[in-house]
Amino acid sequence: VTASSITPNKPAVYNYRSGVNGLSTQKHKLAYSSLFRSMELSFDLVLPKYQENESIKRAIANIWQSFIYEAYPSLKNERKIAALEIKKLGGTTFAYPAGGWTQMMVKLLGWKIAKRIKLILNH
Repeated sequence: VTASSITPNKPAVYNYRSGVNGLSTQKHKLAYSSLFRSMELSFDLVLPKYQENESIKRAIANIWQSFIYEAYPSLKNERKIAALEIKKLGGTTFAYPAGGWTQMMVKLLGWKIAKRIKLILNH
C-alpha cells in the first residue's frame, strides 16, 4: 500500500490506529515497524496539503521524535530516516518524556542511556 493508492475520506487528514491488544499497542520490532510505516503514509498525505504550515510541520517533527524515543534501540534505519525527516521539517521541540528518577538520569546520562537502564530494569 502506498500513500498514492489510498483514497482518504475528504475531511480526514490523519490516519489513527487503535485496538485492544492490537499491533499498535505492542512494543517490539514488528509493532514499531508497523507504526513507522503508518506514520510515513499519514504524513505523505498531510504534508502536501499543509507544507507551508509551520505548526503542522513542527507537530509532525515532534511525532517523529516521539517515534525515535519509543523505538530506541530497535530499528536503527527507521530511526535514521525519522531523524532526517525531523531535519527537513525544521527540527523538533519534543523532549524525552521523563519524570522523577528517569528525568534525573536523562539530565546526567542522556536519554539513550536512561532508556537502556529502564529497559534492563523492566525485564
